[in-house]
Amino acid sequence: LIRAPQAVRAIRLFWTAMSSDTTGEDLSNQILADIYLTRPTAWSIWQPDYPALMNIDYTNQAYTLNEAYYVFEQYTKFIRPGFQFIAIADPQSLAAFNQRNQTLVIVTQNWNKAARSVTYQLSSFTSLGTSVSIYQTSPTESFTSLGEASISNRSFSYTVNPNSVTTFVIQNASYTPSATTVNHNTTGTGNDQFNYNGSWSYSSQGPGYDNHWSRSEEHTSELQSLRH
Repeated sequence: LIRAPQAVRAIRLFWTAMSSDTTGEDLSNQILADIYLTRPTAWSIWQPDYPALMNIDYTNQAYTLNEAYYVFEQYTKFIRPGFQFIAIADPQSLAAFNQRNQTLVIVTQNWNKAARSVTYQLSSFTSLGTSVSIYQTSPTESFTSLGEASISNRSFSYTVNPNSVTTFVIQNASYTPSATTVNHNTTGTGNDQFNYNGSWSYSSQGPGYDNHWSRSEEHTSELQSLRH
């Protein structure tokens, strides 16, 4: 299940050091852990020439790319500036959405020795394309295009290879958030209710316009909302 995107309230950038694992397993696990735990708006490797990604021969000015490099590409090729991380139920997957270019990207990892079947429900989106483009990195694949899978009833399934990271790209995806009207005269601690702490004054200034105010900075008001 993929939940609808939420508003970004602050800009948080997270950068991390890397292990020496050249398969990309440590890197992929680190990306998912960092994003789930710190909820950043961006993620960066501070030392992109670290040996885990590539082997550099500075003397002869040559280099070779490791599997970890292509694992990193699985996350960064399509999740670009302008995308927003969104909630996804699978802890082995990362989802990002760009409302402007109507693109949804899902990256999933499978470091098991057996293949893993994944299914993504996309019912929160207003509209979707009819297919999803698939790219994969594994011990035998280096960001390899695997063609497309069909989207049916706002859902698609796929079986990812063992020891792999797979990227799904969906075009023509759009999301229209539903608007909720709340009334600050509805007081309490329940959903969509205002809880006023301290002394507050009130006046009505015509239909559709009410005013609550307090002269003390210690007095607070809280709005409870359980909507996603």
